[in-house]
Amino acid sequence: MHNSHLPQNHKIRVLTTIENGVVTSERLLREDEDALSLDTFIELALRAGLLQRPAESDEVSHA
Repeated sequence: MHNSHLPQNHKIRVLTTIENGVVTSERLLREDEDALSLDTFIELALRAGLLQRPAESDEVSHA
């Protein structure tokens, strides 16, 4: 089994990788880091004005 190197008696946020029910790696998140899905990242970027949704069109293009 994987030995944890996480500090004890502290509030932490950690990403873990689990393979076949066994923790194979862990990574502490820094105070300035967040973990989120790609969909959530895109939504945040849209809200911040960093991305724009394509204009909707009645015409469907097939490549």
